Amino acid sequence: MSEADFARYLQQAETCFNEAQKATREVDKEAWLELAEDWMIMATKAQRTLAARRKRQDQD
Repeated sequence: MSEADFARYLQQAETCFNEAQKATREVDKEAWLELAEDWMIMATKAQRTLAARRKRQDQD
């Protein structure tokens, strides 16, 4: 997991949020929002992994 992964996940989530705003059908909007949520979960996990790695490095 890298900073680049974290940034990519956030960018993907933002793209999905933007697509949800443009969606004209409710079903499409909901699908985009679900995808955005999935990307945000991945970004959060990446952020936690990076923080834990930094903490371990600081302790060494």
